[in-house]
Amino acid sequence: MPDRQFTDGIARLVLVAAVYGDLLTALPGAFAPDLFGESSARQRIAEAVARYAEQYPGTRPAPEFIDDLISKDMANRSEAEQDAVADEWGFVQAADLPEDTGYLYQQVREWIEFRRTRDALIAAREVMDKDGGLEEAREILAKVEPLKPRIEIKQEIFWLRDAEERLTLWREGITMGERIPTRMSAFDAAVSGGPTKKEAWYFLAPPKGGKTTFLLNVARGAARGGYGVYYNTFEMQGMRTALRFDQMMAKSRREELAGKDGEIGNIAPLEAAIKGMTAIGSGEIVFTRRATQAKSSVRQTAQDIKRLRNDGVQIDVVVFDYLNIMGGSKNESELRRELFGISYEIADLAQELDVLVWSAALVTRQAVDKYPIRKTDIAEAFGVIAALDGAVAICSPPILVANNFRRLYIAAAREERDEVMAGDYLVEFDRMRIRPADSQRVDQLLESTRKRKNGEETE
Repeated sequence: MPDRQFTDGIARLVLVAAVYGDLLTALPGAFAPDLFGESSARQRIAEAVARYAEQYPGTRPAPEFIDDLISKDMANRSEAEQDAVADEWGFVQAADLPEDTGYLYQQVREWIEFRRTRDALIAAREVMDKDGGLEEAREILAKVEPLKPRIEIKQEIFWLRDAEERLTLWREGITMGERIPTRMSAFDAAVSGGPTKKEAWYFLAPPKGGKTTFLLNVARGAARGGYGVYYNTFEMQGMRTALRFDQMMAKSRREELAGKDGEIGNIAPLEAAIKGMTAIGSGEIVFTRRATQAKSSVRQTAQDIKRLRNDGVQIDVVVFDYLNIMGGSKNESELRRELFGISYEIADLAQELDVLVWSAALVTRQAVDKYPIRKTDIAEAFGVIAALDGAVAICSPPILVANNFRRLYIAAAREERDEVMAGDYLVEFDRMRIRPADSQRVDQLLESTRKRKNGEETE
């Protein structure tokens, strides 16, 4: 093992893992710029990463932040050094994160621990040579501790050896994690009480298909259960989204709350809703606006959540409204590939922050204007669904749309039964509200459509 630096084979991988992986959060204190070679292009990049880690401890960096730090560092450097750093930074940005990061992180840990032990031995030897301070030398060596990971890096689970740990999970009934119900009873019943933390679930809907209304209702359900919600909106200002939420909570139209044609509005229902949510110990909902197609939307969200948590704000559920207008961390030649990448970033965020994530993805109207919906009907979203734990189609045949009904259908679920109905709902868009609907009435409407298509007589 080299005395001072990473080998060329591992140095760039470590940079990639620090910028695009969770190295900085998994192994705090493990990032040492001098390991990358003195006065090298990689060391300049590593210095920028280290400054970021010092300024924002415990967070994963957005590449554009590192890019900005590098640009500032290089402003007064020679043209040759600027070119070398730009070339190396380009290689880092283009490289793929290793699949087996656990092995890479273990290598980094061993490297850092080796250096710590070596430096302690050198310091102890100097003390001994100088004045024979045996006790001081022992104190120096005693301070050398293993580099403890902040998150568990466990690549293998041994079925017999780890049996007691799993038995405990089964006994406590938490094998699937903490469930966060949506308060849409039919849906929650279809998924054993609700999705869990560390999962990512999407609504699949066409344009104007009700995705925001359902996402706001999911946020409301989580808050009513005492869970904190972080709601990202990419279409409108955070305040406007919060005002929509007010309409939902007050069960009122906009003109009823704000007044119309010189009339004074009635905000009493909203005031009552706020008092009621406060009385039941509701969780807080934080609304924030992000620019459409802004790069690294997911990573910026992760940083903001960690900042809020450091300030004592509880965050258990994250909402992205919605996938198709978000920006990824890497520039892809095809929008389809970029959406796939963002979806995997969202799934990683759910795991990293121990939150339940809800979002929505656009599909064609033809994919959801019927019932039932099969996986083959949503082939356009296959790459997105592959990263998810659940996908819920908002079925909207024209006959249902005309009557303000929507039928939820679980098109895919990793841990639950899929291709099952998850409830019928009446959607009141003017109040941003959904209510359970009479499924018999919905069935009748769908059956009438089927008969007309088949040329059958209808009653």
